[in-house]
Amino acid sequence: MATRQTRTMQDLVAPLVDDGPRQVVNLAIAELHQPAEAISRAVGLPASYLQTYLAAGMPSTRPAPVRRRLAAYLSVQENALR
Repeated sequence: MATRQTRTMQDLVAPLVDDGPRQVVNLAIAELHQPAEAISRAVGLPASYLQTYLAAGMPSTRPAPVRRRLAAYLSVQENALR
C-alpha cells in the first residue's frame, strides 16, 4: 500500500505563484474550507470583496495593508498576492 504524502500549504502554493495571485487565493480558500465571504469579513473587507476579486478580477491590485492582512489570514507569502 502506498503511503500518502502530506503536503503543506507552502508546497501547494509555491508552483502557483507564477500563475497569478487569484489562483493562490483560490487554493488557499479551498484549503481553509471557509466561504470567501467569511474570509473577506475576517480581514476587515466587505463580504463580496474576494468573490468579486476571484470572479471579475477586480480590483486588479490590492493595497499593501489589504495584501498583508489577507496573506496572514491565508498563510501565504505577501509577495504571492502581488
